[in-house]
Amino acid sequence: MDGKKKFVVTDKQRLILGDRSYEVVRRAREGSIDPDGTNAGLQLLIEGKRIISAEPRIKRIRGEKMEIYPTSVNYDLSIAELVQACDLGWVDDNINDNNFPVVGIGTMDFSLVLVSLGWLATEREIWEYMHQRNLWPADFKQQLAFGATFPDKQLEFTIVAFGSVWVNSNGFRRVAYLFGNGGQRKLGLSFAYPGSQWNEYYRFLAVSQG
Repeated sequence: MDGKKKFVVTDKQRLILGDRSYEVVRRAREGSIDPDGTNAGLQLLIEGKRIISAEPRIKRIRGEKMEIYPTSVNYDLSIAELVQACDLGWVDDNINDNNFPVVGIGTMDFSLVLVSLGWLATEREIWEYMHQRNLWPADFKQQLAFGATFPDKQLEFTIVAFGSVWVNSNGFRRVAYLFGNGGQRKLGLSFAYPGSQWNEYYRFLAVSQG
């Protein structure tokens, strides 16, 4: 025995680790994560060391910002048609109408709100923040319509919509995000759960209920 603590790993936990590992590799290939920082963090995990986030869990109120973007959404269009209208350089293969069914008829006008918190927040905290301000997370078709109407925004920062969720075959929740890399506009999927953390570089798309 080498004196190190031994863990009992269940089949479900192995699946989670495999899915997380795949996500890290995928994000590295698309260029949406810092490879040096990721490698350093993974090495610490391999060595059994604790990773301490460099980002303090402090809510900096002055960093919060909300911007309104009037957007028309044609719910009669399929996800594929809306994605095509966005003219993206890359799209995750799992994005389709089966994985992201959105209910709606005809064309509707919305006041979409781009929320910037300016601090590291969990998904649960983001939902609570929106609820307190009479906002609701945007659905996937609203997100795609926003991307087509304001294409340059995703080159400035990553835009997430929590209103539509795909649960994959392993039971993990995934949400879509618009982002830019190397001057290209792209559409990917990220893991999401109540405790998942999102830093100040993300923007969260919402719908005004007022």
